[in-house]
Amino acid sequence: MSPPLSPCTGPSTRPPSKCFNPTNLIHLKATDTKLAQTKTFSFPLGLLTWHSSYYAKTLCTAGSLWSSGGQEMKMEEDLEAMEMFNCFVYTNSVLESNGHTIKDGEEVLPTDMALIKAFSLATKLGMTGMRNSLIDVIHRKLGDDWARPKSDVHAFAYENTAPGSQLRRLLVDFYRWTSNLKSFWALDWGRFPKEFLTELLEARSEKGDLKWRSIGKEGWQKSDRCRWHDHSGPGGQLCAG
Repeated sequence: MSPPLSPCTGPSTRPPSKCFNPTNLIHLKATDTKLAQTKTFSFPLGLLTWHSSYYAKTLCTAGSLWSSGGQEMKMEEDLEAMEMFNCFVYTNSVLESNGHTIKDGEEVLPTDMALIKAFSLATKLGMTGMRNSLIDVIHRKLGDDWARPKSDVHAFAYENTAPGSQLRRLLVDFYRWTSNLKSFWALDWGRFPKEFLTELLEARSEKGDLKWRSIGKEGWQKSDRCRWHDHSGPGGQLCAG
């Protein structure tokens, strides 16, 4: 079982009760082209616009066709990422989504790739709170597994995030805080994104508390997760509906 993790000291991003208006629903019809499956997720308009800057911009327009609700929007997206999206919109956490099972008394977390895909979705939709929730789960999973994510996970992460991303900073810090330079030079460089390797090399020049060091598993698990959070707000805005 994971040890107690550091609590977030940022402001709450939980939506106010008026966001849960059930009479104004938006239906997101998501198609997973890899699985050739489609599933529809329904949300109160106010919840979508609170959590997502994309939906706030799209739906919070006076007199728009969305204002009356009952509308359907189509999208192509990984369904496991959508399940985490669905869970977060309603509960402010990605961990209670369908598919997170209990095995031998322990919670089974999503795979590294599933979490990275969900982070990519949250980034596209401008969901600050969901990104923070995913950072917490990824941080926890790295500590529980105590294994480096595979190179394809890094590749997908760097293809779908911008420089300075919370996720990029987390991956770089995990490598430099849980290894030494000898293990870094032993990496199969050709399998990792050049940007990731560049950021690792740049980390060598940092001084003081942020320098390259090995803090061990317990040190990683106790690290302050707010270092990788964005405390700017929920992501969207309060929208009448």
